[in-house]
Amino acid sequence: MNVIWCDTETTGIKPENSGAFEIALLFAHDGRIVSESVFHLNPLTDTILYHEEAAQVHGVSEQVIRSYPPAEQVIPTITAFCCEAMENYCSGERMVFAGYNCLFDWDHLQALFTRCNERLDDYFSTRFDVMEMAKKQPLKNSSLIRKILSSALSVSRSVFY
Repeated sequence: MNVIWCDTETTGIKPENSGAFEIALLFAHDGRIVSESVFHLNPLTDTILYHEEAAQVHGVSEQVIRSYPPAEQVIPTITAFCCEAMENYCSGERMVFAGYNCLFDWDHLQALFTRCNERLDDYFSTRFDVMEMAKKQPLKNSSLIRKILSSALSVSRSVFY
C-alpha cells in the first residue's frame, strides 16, 4: 500500500479564509518510509487571512509566514513530491492520504491546490483518518487497534510497537 501521511499548520480553521503555511508529508510504501519533506509557504492574500486564534495553537507569527515563498512557488515542489512517489512506487496509481484529523488537512490542501490551479484528487484515491478510526474503536483494546490499522494500511502489526 502506498500512503502519504500528512500534517499541516494553518492560518485559521476555515479553508475559505485561511491557508496551510506548513505541510509535512511522509511517503510510505508497503509500510516502509521512503521519503519525507516539510514545505513552508505563504498562503496569505486579500482573502486568505492570518487568524490570531490559530497562532495561539501553532505560535507562528504573521511576519514569519509572510517571509515564506508564495504558495504558487511551492506547489510545484509539493506536486513533484507526489509525482515522484507515484512514478517510482505506485505504477502511476493514486495513493492513500492519511493522518490524524486528516479531513482538516485535506480540506486546506484541496483549497490551496485549487487556488493554484492543481487537483489534489489527481494524487489520492482515498483518505484514512486515524482520529476517526480511534473514535470508532476505543483505545482500551490496543491489540485490536493494531490489527485494524495494520489491515487498513497493509503493514505488519509490528510497526506499531
